[in-house]
Amino acid sequence: MIKEKNIKEDVSEPSIYEVGYHLIPSIAEEDVPAEASVLKDSIESAGGAILSDENPKSVRLAYAVDHAVNNVKNIYDSAYFGWIKFFVTPSGVSKIKGFIEDNHKVFRFIIIKTVREDTLAKRPPLRMKKAGDEKKSVSGATPVENIPALSVEELDKTIEELVIE
Repeated sequence: MIKEKNIKEDVSEPSIYEVGYHLIPSIAEEDVPAEASVLKDSIESAGGAILSDENPKSVRLAYAVDHAVNNVKNIYDSAYFGWIKFFVTPSGVSKIKGFIEDNHKVFRFIIIKTVREDTLAKRPPLRMKKAGDEKKSVSGATPVENIPALSVEELDKTIEELVIE
């Protein structure tokens, strides 16, 4: 009985989700932002609020994926990949999932529950080189030009001394 109560509470509370999707590559590049806005509109119509997103970009897929629409099988080795992070109730997620499944321009997608924070890996900032940051020589190091050159016989003798028989 306690589990049922917890489940009912979870259903009514909104959470943060992220959808990652692949659009078919046959869409003209100038029409891709319009297709992404169709997905955003579907999220908003399901009662969701968009937190952040990235417009789809053309990517090469790791392997060919087949997708059938109206009994016609298409095989794609590239796609437009984009993602949207949004805030919605679990019942809204069901509506969004149904809408994306019915959209024939989306051939693959995943919806995950996530956190509000930015989870993208950040590159470390480049360090600016200051005027006084020249490389300093190690104290006590012998400069290369002061090392005497060894003859082949001296080198062989040194190696024989180091090798213990």
